[in-house]
Amino acid sequence: MKLNILVMLVAIGVASVARADTNLSRWEVDASAGAAYVTDPSFDLVGGNDALAAWNVRANVAPGWMQRRLEISAGFQGNGEGGSTFQTWQTSLTVRTLQLGLIYRQPIRGPFLVYGRAVGLFDFDHMELWTTDDSLHLQQSTNTFGVEASVGGEVIAVNWERASLGFDLEVGYALRFSAAHFDTMKPDDGGAKPAPVAFAPVNVGGINLSGIQWRLGAAVHF
Repeated sequence: MKLNILVMLVAIGVASVARADTNLSRWEVDASAGAAYVTDPSFDLVGGNDALAAWNVRANVAPGWMQRRLEISAGFQGNGEGGSTFQTWQTSLTVRTLQLGLIYRQPIRGPFLVYGRAVGLFDFDHMELWTTDDSLHLQQSTNTFGVEASVGGEVIAVNWERASLGFDLEVGYALRFSAAHFDTMKPDDGGAKPAPVAFAPVNVGGINLSGIQWRLGAAVHF
């Protein structure tokens, strides 16, 4: 009798996992928005609340590893913030990030999934400063590198014949290996000849863009 009960429980467990794994599709496209929090004091030059607005798009493919639970992920994220400093200068910082890494996805029960994500980061950072009367406009671009680790949860809300729609919440931490240095801020002359008066580049220092990230979004699986 006990053996029969044990066999029944194992069968129910296998069936539950099989049903849950039906949520693991081969392809996924995800779009989300949220914020990145930069705790470096130098960020006060750009914004006073330590937050960069963020949006993210990514595409994932499951080659078939580990019952389609392990996926290759490629994404692109945009961050931006602006403000004023010293009552004279307006500021703007934009960060565009290429992401490449892996996602491990684990069905829980029914439509619920959890996942972990680890990606490498390559940033295109751009800083602009200009006077309130726009008489002087300085800018500089640079690059930074890093890694990000995050965890998330997803619920599959709608199922179609060949696709499904889910909503996800993700929280993680992005670590940059070095600060973004803006030490040669200068006017954009558009490739024109040098001005008659020499201009010394302005050094506004570096900003470490490491910090906590969160995103809320929607994903289509097919």
